[in-house]
Amino acid sequence: MYSGGNGLNGGSVDFEDVASPQEVNFELLEFYDVYVESKRPDLIVKPFETSNHVNNSKTSTMIVKYNLAKLKFNQLTSIQKYIFPNILFGNTDLLVSAPNGSGKTFAYIASIVQVVTCQVERQTGFSNRTPVALILVPTRELVQQIFNQMMLLTKDTGVRILYLYGGQVNIDKQIEKIKSGLDIIISTPGRFLQLVLAQELALHNLRYIVIDEIDKILFPHPEVNTERRIPLANRISTAADFNQETLEAIYKLFGKSSPQSSKLDKDFLINKELCRLFFFSATIDSQVREESEKYLHPNYVYMVMGNNIKAVNSKIKQVILPCKNYTEKKVELIKLLKSLCTKFSRIVIFVAERVLSDTLSDYLNQNGFTAASIHGNRVQELRERVVQAFRSGKLQLVVATFLMARGIDVEGLNCVINFDFPDCLSEYIHAIGRTGRAGKIGMAISFFNTTLKQDINLINELIKSLEDANQDVPHFLLEMQSNQAS
Repeated sequence: MYSGGNGLNGGSVDFEDVASPQEVNFELLEFYDVYVESKRPDLIVKPFETSNHVNNSKTSTMIVKYNLAKLKFNQLTSIQKYIFPNILFGNTDLLVSAPNGSGKTFAYIASIVQVVTCQVERQTGFSNRTPVALILVPTRELVQQIFNQMMLLTKDTGVRILYLYGGQVNIDKQIEKIKSGLDIIISTPGRFLQLVLAQELALHNLRYIVIDEIDKILFPHPEVNTERRIPLANRISTAADFNQETLEAIYKLFGKSSPQSSKLDKDFLINKELCRLFFFSATIDSQVREESEKYLHPNYVYMVMGNNIKAVNSKIKQVILPCKNYTEKKVELIKLLKSLCTKFSRIVIFVAERVLSDTLSDYLNQNGFTAASIHGNRVQELRERVVQAFRSGKLQLVVATFLMARGIDVEGLNCVINFDFPDCLSEYIHAIGRTGRAGKIGMAISFFNTTLKQDINLINELIKSLEDANQDVPHFLLEMQSNQAS
């Protein structure tokens, strides 16, 4: 038990009910309610009941079945029961909202592998093959995570996969690989569009487009204290791999009513009539849905797992600790980690700024911990080394910016700390969603600055989110809410 002092009035963290890393607890994920709707209900494909429906579907080849079996894929979560059939056998677009760790990423990966493998088996040669499927995600780490999973599923199938992101990665080598022929592209938006606009990446054969973390793609840098986030090409974003030109180009390529670019040869344009779009996130609110509809077919299928459009996994124990300033947080973090590091082998600490990621990491190392920082300004090779050391257990603490909350997926990570409180509820949900994945129990501890207007403005949303997830609401939050109302 850790009891906070020096500003953490009444704050308490109980570690005993947070389990050690365990096998995926599908039983906990199987019985969540899933709400499904469409303007054309007849387009909704009946859900699968068991994983046998996936393994034995007409789209599954013997090799894919074998690869799935090696991954011990033997039970479906509730959202997977709907995603698989509606990608494999559906005829329209999808918009899917489900909590982090609910299995939605694996569902679309395995579905795309099945449909693409069936097409590849009917082809010969490589040099003339252009991508059939595209997966766009906001971070390099998520690109690599998806690529690694796809490589396991496509082993010995002949499917060619290429992952792309920018930074210091040599674009000429990427172009060489594109020209050698490929079937699936996994990319961040910036490098993908750079290659398309340079007419190096043909899109005319695309049939499946997945955009994961759709809220982060459409609203790459959401602001608080505004009535509406400003979408797409109407704003300039500072997020990695995004800028005004990128967002405008995404809309011109994917928007269902947008005019096709006259500057590109037809081979570098998407056949919107033949291409299906699948949008995913843990946080799809009314604004994200409205913006998504500028891209999706009018009769798209909408799926929501859980009771809320911003769903938090109820197996994550959420602890909110009050603080008053940066210095107090640093002192309390050290006290907290002395208890946490004896219980958890891996802990991620999220901060708002890249500079703070470095300075806080240095501070922890100076105080007897082993920590490393990771953020967008780090060269990719260093980012990869840090993540690999963290996954292998050689590194216990990682200090990361919130952008990394969209890319870090580490088995056995069942504790995260928000040193800075995220600037909107969506980012809070994604940050704490790095733990408690695949039915496991996790812990998320967040410092809440009781003197910072940005944090104070989130009180009502935060309290509702805690209540919806059956979490205890700290007394100090209820008291602050009451004072606001009076």
